[in-house]
Amino acid sequence: MTGSAQYAFGKNWQRFLRTAYSADAQNSSTISLCRLLGEKSMTGKTFLDIGCGSGIHSLAALRLGAERVISFDCDPDAVACAEMLRNRENSKTSERWHIMHGSVLDAAFMNSLPKADIVYSWGVLHHTGNLHQAIRNAAVPISADGIFCIALYSRTIYENLQCFGHPGPEEWLAVKQRYMNAGSLGKIAISLWYIWKIHVTPNAVRGSLACARELLRFLRMFYDKRGIDLMTRMRDWLGGWFMEYIREHECAALCCKDLHLDFVHMITGEGNTEFIFQKPNARTQWTAMLERRQWVTLQPPFTPNNSPGIWEAPLPQWAALSDSHEAPTGSPLLLWEDGVPLSWPHCFYEAMRRFGAGRYRHWGSSLYFTSSDGTDPNANGRVYTCSLDIPDTPPGEHPCAE
Repeated sequence: MTGSAQYAFGKNWQRFLRTAYSADAQNSSTISLCRLLGEKSMTGKTFLDIGCGSGIHSLAALRLGAERVISFDCDPDAVACAEMLRNRENSKTSERWHIMHGSVLDAAFMNSLPKADIVYSWGVLHHTGNLHQAIRNAAVPISADGIFCIALYSRTIYENLQCFGHPGPEEWLAVKQRYMNAGSLGKIAISLWYIWKIHVTPNAVRGSLACARELLRFLRMFYDKRGIDLMTRMRDWLGGWFMEYIREHECAALCCKDLHLDFVHMITGEGNTEFIFQKPNARTQWTAMLERRQWVTLQPPFTPNNSPGIWEAPLPQWAALSDSHEAPTGSPLLLWEDGVPLSWPHCFYEAMRRFGAGRYRHWGSSLYFTSSDGTDPNANGRVYTCSLDIPDTPPGEHPCAE
């Protein structure tokens, strides 16, 4: 990864803490963390926050009962920001929260850290300048019964969004470099372009009133599901250089085959894809689900679809669980190629046709899919399997729902 300067993430987080942080923001962050990790309590656990930024997610782990929270960041301003947040807490809580300066690319530093039950890094590793090495190093402190939770910018989703007139992955990298090199007025101009392009124009077909409402919604104080206000998130996105993308199956292959972790869960649909892995034979909150995981090996020959590169496999036994017009992301099915989960479930047809690269969709009584490299699955010698996870709780009864 090349670039003359890196964005000052820490200063952006300090501004967030001064102007936008609130009890509502912290509550959103805490709920989001327990939903992602699949548990309501972290009692007795050690939580490692790699690239802690504002510290809001470290504090969420404390409030969920973590016995020890270790946070670090390579940006001194981010370290100071997390320390500022810790100082707002009562002394009994803050004694369990250790904050330090360090880099995930420093192998000696990563090996010096204690083992953690939850190793967490949300939207960080792709900004290091060496994404693959950052993933490898980040996995070092996982305990024997630990989980590895990372969120990374997905090349797949930014290609998908091109079908709706959004900039593609390489265009966004160019925008980020222009933003980094611009003066104050230039940054304002790029920010206004972003608001118009991403938050207003998509609603234009619904009329000027919808555009106005969307703009007002953007400009009001609004927190995303992780407790970050939109203006902080916008500056973070536009200024976020260095940056690399990754495809979901590339991340899964690295973690499963190179780092010998078990794939647990993947959440797609937004700019960052969230991944959860765990150590082999670990006993975690996800183990029961993994033990119930159902498998079906797809049997060729696969039928070619109307567009080259898209193939159809019958799955009548799981038809009732498929995506539908009423539930376009309803299917819990994942498709695997030679033991690695492929990139994008619930993918719409146009993106499958244009980009392939492991996109697929479970619809009706069939699975429509593409191979990871565009080759014919009838002839490439690979094994395609489908998995189905049965949740512990019925829909709408997630343990963190309240």
